[in-house]
Amino acid sequence: MNMIYGNKGTALFITAVVISIALAVGIGVSTIIFRELRITRNVLPSFQAFFASDAGWECAYYWAHPARFKYGPSQTSDFVVNCLEDANVNVTYAVDGLARVYTFERMNLNNNNSCVDVTVRVREDVPRPSPFLPFSQCLRIDSFGKSNCSGGGGITVERGFLWKDPVTCPDVF
Repeated sequence: MNMIYGNKGTALFITAVVISIALAVGIGVSTIIFRELRITRNVLPSFQAFFASDAGWECAYYWAHPARFKYGPSQTSDFVVNCLEDANVNVTYAVDGLARVYTFERMNLNNNNSCVDVTVRVREDVPRPSPFLPFSQCLRIDSFGKSNCSGGGGITVERGFLWKDPVTCPDVF
């Protein structure tokens, strides 16, 4: 009996190549899945920070609205407001150059330790950037929400709003 052994190891080689390709595809897919899971883990804290910032902006705009007369030139001391389910939110007054600055103490929200820091800047007689843009008062509200203010572990995301009235007010005043 004379047998020809010319195809030794061919099946083993093809099997190794197929397993290697399947392993590479599996590792690639699992890498993509883990990356997407890590990104998805940040979505909820990002939404919490965004909506905390929005709530802080709404509170400051409500109290800063000219019809309420809170931020007129005569408001030059600390005061207390009711906002975001906090019965007494202290607002401190300071002067920074030509601007009056009202800083709301940190307001906590009831959704998973979210909080917001709000600063309102008011300036009278702002120089006009153009003779066609007549305004004398600028109001700027900066609101920064955080998703986790408890200081514990986990992901903390901060999102912010900047609102100016009128829009043509300078960024820094």
